[in-house]
Amino acid sequence: MQKNLSTSVTILAILGILYAPTSSAHEHFHHAPKIIKRHSVRYYDHIYYPNHHAYYAKEARTWYWFERGRWHSAYNRPYAIRADIGGITLRLSSPIPYGDHRIREQYYGPRIERHHTGPNSMNDPDYRRDRW
Repeated sequence: MQKNLSTSVTILAILGILYAPTSSAHEHFHHAPKIIKRHSVRYYDHIYYPNHHAYYAKEARTWYWFERGRWHSAYNRPYAIRADIGGITLRLSSPIPYGDHRIREQYYGPRIERHHTGPNSMNDPDYRRDRW
C-alpha cells in the first residue's frame, strides 16, 4: 500500500514538472497582440439659443432652458423662447447640453437682456427711430 502511494506521488510530481508553465510559454503569451476595443464616439446635435439660455436637442426633440435658478426640459418649446432667431448649431458628446453651459456662454457671449434700459435699448427713442 505504501509503495503504491509513493509511486502515485512520484508520478504526480513528474506530471506536475512536465506540465508546469515554463518561461518560454509565459513569454509567448506575454508578447501576444493585445486586443484593443475601440469605442465609437457618439455625438448629439443641439441648437443653442444664447439670448434665452436654451438648447434644442434635435434627435430627442427636447427643449432645455434655464429658468428661476435651475434647468428645465420639455418636448414643447417654452412660450418665451423665440426659435426663429439666434440659433447656433452645436455637435456635443453629451445628450445633456447644459453640462458645459458656462464655457459656451463665455465663447458665444452673455445673454442679451431685452428689457434693459440705457443707450441702444428698445426704451431709448433714438435707438428705436434709427432701427425702424
